[in-house]
Amino acid sequence: MSPTPGHQVDGLGAAQLGLVTIWQLCGLGLSRRQVDRWVAEGRLVPVRRGVYRLAGIHVTWEVRLMAAVLASRGRLVASSHSAVRLWGLDDARGTGGIHLSGGRVRMRGARVHYREVPPAERTTRLLIPVTTVPRTLTDLAGTVDVARLGRLTDEALRLRVIGLEQLRRHVDGLSVGVSGRRPLGAGRLEEVLADRLPGYDPGDSAWERTMDNRWEAWGLPPAVRQYEIVTPGGTYRPDRAIVAERIAVDWNGYEYHGSRSRFDADSDRRADLATVGWWLLDFTSRSSPERICAAVHSLWTQRRRDLAG
Repeated sequence: MSPTPGHQVDGLGAAQLGLVTIWQLCGLGLSRRQVDRWVAEGRLVPVRRGVYRLAGIHVTWEVRLMAAVLASRGRLVASSHSAVRLWGLDDARGTGGIHLSGGRVRMRGARVHYREVPPAERTTRLLIPVTTVPRTLTDLAGTVDVARLGRLTDEALRLRVIGLEQLRRHVDGLSVGVSGRRPLGAGRLEEVLADRLPGYDPGDSAWERTMDNRWEAWGLPPAVRQYEIVTPGGTYRPDRAIVAERIAVDWNGYEYHGSRSRFDADSDRRADLATVGWWLLDFTSRSSPERICAAVHSLWTQRRRDLAG
């Protein structure tokens, strides 16, 4: 039995964050009149010119970004600051601006950079067409200082979305433009790479290092860094361990945690530690110092009381 138009539209939307375009709907055999009727019935909600979201889809920054890309009929991709946010290289997630690149296309509510993006520098992230990490860093290199560019590069290395050799090849391949000069970003990226030779270790994120350094300043109980805990399911080394009370604490810096594999790994870790009597507290960059201190002190007090009894 052939799928109904409704099922086809649902399947299309599932691959595009709940969005569909008028061109795609017509390609599935729907007429403009049918689309208008679906809008009147509330099955489709206009988002941009020619772009609709399926009923019940929550409008997030990612959905708005995807809508802008779809409205360009594939000519534009997320780039610059939007690409940095998509790749998880920056913790400044509060700014919801939309940056796109790929050609001279006018787009309401978005900043379009009139720079071509060849196929080799296009990919997808969270289903959204976006510039590759090397291209993203090159675009940002012309607008940020070397220090911040280095921090973005280190985060990309930590997340393993780029390798140093890959970035070097990209920089070496940057061509001279019509002005007779290489892009400004090329020189800044070369400065970043000069400090990051083969074997370079980006270390933990800046937020994780800050949290670890504040432990004693906050008056938290004595704890061991990277204490080894052996469980039937594997060996774990939490960022801090209050050994006597068997409390493990992890700092989870901002990165993409939406994958099924990461979700399963986090669940397994918690279960494995529980089997050998350890309690796990994990905090993110949005956890306030007050919340961290209160949670650690509360569990520490409870565990001391339980163990003493």
